[in-house]
Amino acid sequence: MDDAGLKFRFHNPNTEEETEKYILKVFIDANGSKVERAVNEAKRRAAAEAEVLS
Repeated sequence: MDDAGLKFRFHNPNTEEETEKYILKVFIDANGSKVERAVNEAKRRAAAEAEVLS
């Protein structure tokens, strides 16, 4: 017997651009704190490097 597995089909009434914007918003909301920490760490490192060079 052939095991076909699960097959999913999604109906998306939005345009590709709307879908891309929505997915990007979800990713930003989900990872916003990580991005903010990374930006702050990069700023801190750049400031420390500038202080060493001056």
